[in-house]
Amino acid sequence: LKPVLSIRPISPGQASHCPRAPTESITMAALSANLPELNAGVTAAVAAVNGAGDAGSASATGTALANLVAGEGIPTLYAVMPHIIAIAKDGNSNSQAGALEAITALTTAMGTAAEPYLLQALEAVILLGSNRDEGVRNKAADTGRALMTAACPAVSFVMPVIFRMLDNSVHWQSRVNALNLISIAVEEAPAETAACLPDIVPGLTPCMTDTKKEVKSASKDAMKKALSVAGNSDISGVLKDLVTCILKPKQVPELMHKLAGVVFVQTMEAPAMAVLVPLLVRGLREKSTTTRRQTAVIIDNMSKLVENPLDSAPFLPLLLPALEKATETVSDPEARAICERGLKQLQRLDKACKDVLGGEDGEVEAIAADQGQVLGIIQTAVGQGDAVFAVSQEYLATICCALIDGRVKEPERWAAASAPYLASFLDSAAVATGVAQITTECVKQIKEIVEEEEEDDGKEILADCEFTLAYGTKILLHNTKLKVKRGARYGLLGGNDSGKTTLMRSISQEQIEGFPPATEVRTVFVEADILGELSHLSCVDYVLADPRIQADNITGEQVAAKLRSVGWSSAQGPKENDGVDTLSGGWRMKLALTRAMLLNADILLFDEPTNHMD
Repeated sequence: LKPVLSIRPISPGQASHCPRAPTESITMAALSANLPELNAGVTAAVAAVNGAGDAGSASATGTALANLVAGEGIPTLYAVMPHIIAIAKDGNSNSQAGALEAITALTTAMGTAAEPYLLQALEAVILLGSNRDEGVRNKAADTGRALMTAACPAVSFVMPVIFRMLDNSVHWQSRVNALNLISIAVEEAPAETAACLPDIVPGLTPCMTDTKKEVKSASKDAMKKALSVAGNSDISGVLKDLVTCILKPKQVPELMHKLAGVVFVQTMEAPAMAVLVPLLVRGLREKSTTTRRQTAVIIDNMSKLVENPLDSAPFLPLLLPALEKATETVSDPEARAICERGLKQLQRLDKACKDVLGGEDGEVEAIAADQGQVLGIIQTAVGQGDAVFAVSQEYLATICCALIDGRVKEPERWAAASAPYLASFLDSAAVATGVAQITTECVKQIKEIVEEEEEDDGKEILADCEFTLAYGTKILLHNTKLKVKRGARYGLLGGNDSGKTTLMRSISQEQIEGFPPATEVRTVFVEADILGELSHLSCVDYVLADPRIQADNITGEQVAAKLRSVGWSSAQGPKENDGVDTLSGGWRMKLALTRAMLLNADILLFDEPTNHMD
């Protein structure tokens, strides 16, 4: 049997962000030349599959071949896969069913280590979805699901194959099978699929207007499922509308109006931007000034929530020119000012990307991990090995690139992802050593924006957290870092309605995520807050009415003594038993300060304490 190969190099411009196609130099050569000879038993089993006379014998011979290959291991799988693929492509319906049975059984029997070799059959399996024999078509769908489930750690490895199968030259039934595989990827590996959204969204869009209703329906379903893994709850309510806008562009203005009213509070990452950016570009190209203004508002809000500017790099070449043009062409001064505001945010992100990536273009290729370089790291760590090992190494390089692009640093995740593809070729000690070296060197490849390190002054840290704060529909602070040290004084600077008081009140009410609770750090918010229901009390009784004062068992005499120490019962001051409703603004603030002093707080929060004090 002449081996027929299923994986081809990716064409220029296709799936350029996350999917990585196997290179011609290793995977193709490994499966097309210097194949080891099959032993007599495996040769006979392959011949039996090829000569299957009916559905029953096809199933039996396929299972028998899989059991035999599984017993002999990865080298035999490497040698036999081209023959199984050849049968799947060129055999009759019975032998094709047998080949599919063998692939499915091998997926179950040989596990993770077999993925790099079995996935070579994916294209042939998808194409069998348009076979004349209904049994073969059904079996191809089952085998495709089995392969896609196995491939989930390396979704980016198989996406180029799936995208090729969406071409109009492919039979519609096979295209539907390919679209269904994307839905399976969403179910089995949502995080890995989310990383591929920058390519999935444009890849599926043409299929959604296909003339064949089955393709149109499958692509719409796949798009809905793919968008669901964007991982941003702020846009979850408009995902259905996003799909509708792809089919009906005239509804873009309506969706822009809806999105402009969304309160964005969650971190904006690459998957969510992959969903929104095509729509935003379209919104900026609308003739309506209102729509372009609303789009600029969305871009401004979205850009503020980008925690890592590198996430925005693939989309800046699309958004920047469109927003620059809108800024130049919008005639309304107020709308133009909003466009300029959004443009400044994009330019800020663009500068941050260029500072890390270098150059002026900030191209996507500079952001993604270099697969050739990663393959070199793997081969340095574990040796280049023979042609069989080379296939696993290239597949592992794809997985490592996905981990690098996902900025994964945890050693345990790297070990779980890489060890299975080395264990068939190395002993346990060599695997452990190799995994450690691969992890160390690959983590160094992660591109990050380095934050300035703070000098250690030796002061006790009372609070160190990162939080997001909103008031109603307005984002006040997003992913803001707050560090408070004992003995230090901090000032909150900001204009009216910027959230200074809201922040301090939220801290005192334990509403800031990550801020230590009162049981660990006592925080007191000092404000002249004479409550109406307590205004009839004397100064001493007013302080005693505070639950925190009561919890600390502070007596009336202690309160009176503290009041006298700050001016009560002096020649110009009020008496400690005077009613709080008789106090001026300055003395009310002194009363609040006295209460805070009695509480012995670790952190005092003052809301404009000098406003009423001479």
